[in-house]
Amino acid sequence: MRTSTKIKRPLALTTAALTLVVMATGLAFACVPQPLITLTPLASGPGGTQVSLQGVAFGAVPVEIRWNTLDGPQLATTQGPQISTTVTIPPSPDGLYSILAFERRTDGSVGSSARAAFEVTSIGSTLPPVSTPATSGGVDRRPPKPSSGVSIGAASFGGALLLAAGLLAGSLWRGRRHKVLSSYT
Repeated sequence: MRTSTKIKRPLALTTAALTLVVMATGLAFACVPQPLITLTPLASGPGGTQVSLQGVAFGAVPVEIRWNTLDGPQLATTQGPQISTTVTIPPSPDGLYSILAFERRTDGSVGSSARAAFEVTSIGSTLPPVSTPATSGGVDRRPPKPSSGVSIGAASFGGALLLAAGLLAGSLWRGRRHKVLSSYT
């Protein structure tokens, strides 16, 4: 019986230490700001419309603004971490498109990114800002999602918390069971 206690205690301590690491990582990941861009005054209009673009939470690196895809027409380049520029919507058929803002690292790779939806409409008709665009023609034309880091961080924190609660309940149950069994001997 002593041998199993000697094995279980280090295992419980190791599991508790790993639980704390997972909790700390989850909390740290949940606190990482995610880039966000907004368009003003409208999120719709004909090709040639000029819109003001503001963004936050980018790195202190060049930020490229592109039309609809990472390799689409370049609308502007600016410097992070906070960006503010005016872009001209290229002539395009009526439909829903994305304006992408992404970090361009010194090695040429793409870093963090954000996007905003813009609906190209016929000349003379402008619509209020698009609230929930759909996916069309295999191209993802949805507006940016809220920070996924928060949900992933919260999930890992919650999982680690449940694991810690299970370990605590198990150790309390084991201690109680040990007391009951020792009272019979």
